[in-house]
Amino acid sequence: MTEKTGTIVIGGGFGGLTCALALAKAGKRVLVLEQSPVLGGAFQSFRRRGQILDTGFHFVGGAGEGEVMYPIVTFFGLEDLPWQRLDDEFVEIHRHGKTFTLRRGHDQFADTLSAQFPDDKAAIDELVRLMHNINERIYETVLPEKGTRMNELMAVPAKAYLETHFQSPELRDILCGQCLTTELTDELPLYAFIQSLNSFIQGAYRLRGGGETLVNKLRDNLLTAGGSILTRKTVIG
Repeated sequence: MTEKTGTIVIGGGFGGLTCALALAKAGKRVLVLEQSPVLGGAFQSFRRRGQILDTGFHFVGGAGEGEVMYPIVTFFGLEDLPWQRLDDEFVEIHRHGKTFTLRRGHDQFADTLSAQFPDDKAAIDELVRLMHNINERIYETVLPEKGTRMNELMAVPAKAYLETHFQSPELRDILCGQCLTTELTDELPLYAFIQSLNSFIQGAYRLRGGGETLVNKLRDNLLTAGGSILTRKTVIG
């Protein structure tokens, strides 16, 4: 496509589909080109012996009404999908023969970990305070005039923060156990780490039908908004 006719989005994974849908909702003509026969990228699902298995999408945080990611869920028209809230003890972590759980809800999360790691109670409370702060002001990061504090957290490495503030290496490993989609590299910003953890502490959800359900809904919404999709198309630059 040219500037006159619209925008081409290369790749029909989750990122490509959401980008294309955002453009279409803004009134732009958009075409998605995907080299694979099916859409979804890392969000594809496959079936074995009647079971749906996901390649990358397992569960998501903060997708319920009133939670931090819900405005994004509604923007892309995903609120009516068959979301299933996970149990309060939504993550079970096994480390050196011990079992730990992360609990949904900020108070329950803090109380459970503080009971097991009393020497780190102050650090846990501070982490929860940062969760609340980010939760209330998350979208300020895209507003330069308001996002100063949030952008400061983008400059702090999460790994260094955890090593500085938490005495227990075991607790640091437990907190990092939830870092599923944001690998704890030396460069990962504290903001990204806490935002991800916070969304799951608010509420963790699976999706009946897996990632395929999400991809199909994005596809349908994009087509309804006037976008176009072509698969089996390789872009050569």
